[in-house]
Amino acid sequence: MKSGRTAVWMLLVLGTAMLFLTGCVARKGKVLETLAETDVLMTEAEPTPEPTLEPTPEPTPEPENPDFSFIWLSDTQSMIYTERLKGSYTEMIDWIISQKEDKNIIGVLHTGDIVEDAFLEKEWKEPDEGAKRLEEAGIEFIPVAGNHDLGNRHYLKWEWYLEREFVRNLPDRGYEAFEGGKGVSKVFEQNGRKFLVVGLGFYQAFRNPACHDWVRKQFMDHSDAVGILFLHSYIVPNGTRGIDARRLNQYVIPDCKNLRLILCGHASGSKHLVEQNDFDGDGEPETDVHVMRFDAQGSSKKVVGFLRILTFHTETGSLDVRSYSPVTGRDTQGNEAFEDDNFTIEKLF
Repeated sequence: MKSGRTAVWMLLVLGTAMLFLTGCVARKGKVLETLAETDVLMTEAEPTPEPTLEPTPEPTPEPENPDFSFIWLSDTQSMIYTERLKGSYTEMIDWIISQKEDKNIIGVLHTGDIVEDAFLEKEWKEPDEGAKRLEEAGIEFIPVAGNHDLGNRHYLKWEWYLEREFVRNLPDRGYEAFEGGKGVSKVFEQNGRKFLVVGLGFYQAFRNPACHDWVRKQFMDHSDAVGILFLHSYIVPNGTRGIDARRLNQYVIPDCKNLRLILCGHASGSKHLVEQNDFDGDGEPETDVHVMRFDAQGSSKKVVGFLRILTFHTETGSLDVRSYSPVTGRDTQGNEAFEDDNFTIEKLF
């Protein structure tokens, strides 16, 4: 009996053990299956995307300077041919370049008589180099010929002037050139305002009627721009109109409704007049035209190197006129012939 019970007990233990082992195997298979499924899911899962970087915002541009300047040179011949004044012209160019950013200088207007004797090649050395340096500095050089740039009043020969590189390359610099450089025209835009600059060489209005239509067309084609006319001679020494001025007023200026400023040299000293333009012919003037003459030529070191700074204020329409000599550091001539060295024109445009 005892051995029978022992056998039964052993069978029960063995059965229990078998059931336990079977369960373990089943559970192990389930675990392995689960792990395998997890591994598949992990393998098939999409990778975590890289974080999207926000683009760096563009810097806010600085507002455009509402003020800008033209530098006005005239009758510089004495600094070219007078031995003791040599180098003064270059000092003026040095100063202009150094002031470009501070005064927002966009161009240099030269109303003629750049040199004394156009037929002497050596006299063109400083002006040629000066024009090239201005261009490299990003400052426009905008000239017209005076009588000395053509040889002399009695034998005007254009070839000496027209062969200068700063004249020949006018079209390449975006200018319209009349007859190869006897006239020059370009529109500048600053702070949303347009400014038309038209230049005319010596005696063109008097001797070359073809220029009348050309000048008129510039102003009419750009009627939305503030018009500036510059030429060598307009006001003669006694303060009245010269022959070029009379021709222009007879044939051209009455049609130039946007003309606001005329610049000239030729006669020593300075003058500021206000003319009125009756362009509709009703006897009542519609606009004021400010006329300025400036010619500071001289052989004295006290008066050498004078130029004019023309600062246009686009928000107010005013013009500041300042005289200065980079050679002497003076801002006035101290001479009765220069009655208007520094002044402001309100509401010019």
